[in-house]
Amino acid sequence: MSAQPGHGGTPDQPRVPRTIGGISGALRGSRRAQFFAELLEAQQGAELDGVLNAW
Repeated sequence: MSAQPGHGGTPDQPRVPRTIGGISGALRGSRRAQFFAELLEAQQGAELDGVLNAW
């Protein structure tokens, strides 16, 4: 994955919500496109959770 760790949040209150909308709203350009490419390939369950956690 090409995600970079976020700074400024805590495990209890992350800076960017761990939702598809929250993550995509925080990304721009090619990083957003990469996120959606990985998201669209992931299967529901652990694989999808892994994509969201990585970003």
